[in-house]
Amino acid sequence: MNLMLIIALILGGCLMLATELFVPGGVIGVLGLIALIAGLAGIFVNYGVAVGMVSTIVIIIVAIVVFKLWITFFSRSRAGRKFMALTNADAESWLGYDPELQALVGQNGIAHTQLRPSGVVIINDKRYHVVTRGELIAAQTAITVVEVHGNRIVVEAAEEQQSNENTAGEQK
Repeated sequence: MNLMLIIALILGGCLMLATELFVPGGVIGVLGLIALIAGLAGIFVNYGVAVGMVSTIVIIIVAIVVFKLWITFFSRSRAGRKFMALTNADAESWLGYDPELQALVGQNGIAHTQLRPSGVVIINDKRYHVVTRGELIAAQTAITVVEVHGNRIVVEAAEEQQSNENTAGEQK
């Protein structure tokens, strides 16, 4: 293996690994890693263990430095801002649910579809995907929201809600 082929394998492998950062999927990264290892193997075979070890250490150090520089400067670029949260405050304000759904607790609506145990209800002229506690509720039945956990809205038939309140009142 001549020197030009070894250099081409190492540079090509590094370029393919860098490309993997932008084009995920794994195939380009694996091919880059194979090319890099083949180039290093060529150095070990043609130039000895000492030169091979030095080359390996140099490649590892350069890779670490380039990766640190890439992380530092990429996060400030226009493309980097699209991929990363620049501050913890940005990430802390993200929610996986709508906090306004808590206001639905106690509200009444109509089952738009059959709830078995999930389905769609209409509350205040808005559609919501809801679940029951396991019971079947027919379409066009009056419902009441009893709990909200994140995006999970739990409802009961309005008659059941009233009978549960009456039973609780009688037990007191």
